[in-house]
Amino acid sequence: LEPAAAAGPAAQVASSGGDASIPIEGPAGVPEQQGEYVPALRLLRRHWAGVLLQFGFEAWVSMGFWVTSTWLPLQLRKAPVNMPEKLTQAMLIVNLTVMGCVQLAAGWASDRGMPRVWSCFGVYTLAAGVSVPVFIGFTRVSVAGCWLLHLLLMLLMGWVLGVVPGEDPVMLQGSGSRVYAGKQGSNLEADGLGAVVGARCMHA
Repeated sequence: LEPAAAAGPAAQVASSGGDASIPIEGPAGVPEQQGEYVPALRLLRRHWAGVLLQFGFEAWVSMGFWVTSTWLPLQLRKAPVNMPEKLTQAMLIVNLTVMGCVQLAAGWASDRGMPRVWSCFGVYTLAAGVSVPVFIGFTRVSVAGCWLLHLLLMLLMGWVLGVVPGEDPVMLQGSGSRVYAGKQGSNLEADGLGAVVGARCMHA
């Protein structure tokens, strides 16, 4: 056989100067029509609720990390705390290191069967309960107290950052019609990229 013929129809089209195209099977195993498989559109059309929930959740987590790692240290340099700039930088470096260790611990616990959703729920409840007293405390305690309060917030954030991305790794293969998740190599059929939204909480 000629190399192009042996490689299949896509290679034949490519060798003749055209664009190579590979048929993509839909959920029922029936090849989809030209232009029907558009991952972004399918994701929004079939999984819009999950996408909206995921975007909101990730935005909330990202905002919390920004507040604790960027906004708060800058505010501590101002009145009434007036923490020296170098001290806030040292505080941030040390507390980020501790937070990284907490992330590893959270991921380790997640891999060994810790309920992820309930764990996050507990941390969120604790964070909501202490947030106002902690931020009031920043204006009333010493520099050492501010360091410890900041460490408390970083510990809570580290646990969340360690558990949320710690959902078993998700890998899209080929056209994205199959998702593999979990250490045992289990797999499930899914509708393209939309499966990423749900697969992250599959083992919660």
